[in-house]
Amino acid sequence: MGGQGGCRELVTAVDLRDLAAHTSSPPDEMKKGDQLDDRPPDHLSDASKAFWTATVNEYKMEPHHLKLLLLACESLDLAAEARSIIARDGVLITDRFGVVRAHPATSILRDAKLAAVRVIRELNLDQEKPQESRPPGLRYLKGGGR
Repeated sequence: MGGQGGCRELVTAVDLRDLAAHTSSPPDEMKKGDQLDDRPPDHLSDASKAFWTATVNEYKMEPHHLKLLLLACESLDLAAEARSIIARDGVLITDRFGVVRAHPATSILRDAKLAAVRVIRELNLDQEKPQESRPPGLRYLKGGGR
């Protein structure tokens, strides 16, 4: 394997291991101490802790919803970190060959923002139908079904 193919496989393998670590046991097999509670995790930023608290206070959250909320908050924190790096270094950088390129943090920022938006949409926190067109919400969260 040459070029970027090996790199993509490595990222995929790392992502899959990370996903497996978060989803290895179903919620009903979790021990009481392993479950997330209504308090925001300590590693979140102050802004994400405030978002966590406001969301948990306004919506009824099951344990699997809290895991999704955690992913949303972590994505928002990652986006904020990438944004601060871009503010420090600029959107464009010059690589070792003198070529001007987009800062790698721009991709991290884009991906983290998309992940946060998708997880928040998955949680179905919107109370009103959106004005713009977007993929439909999941039926099971809206009380519908087949």
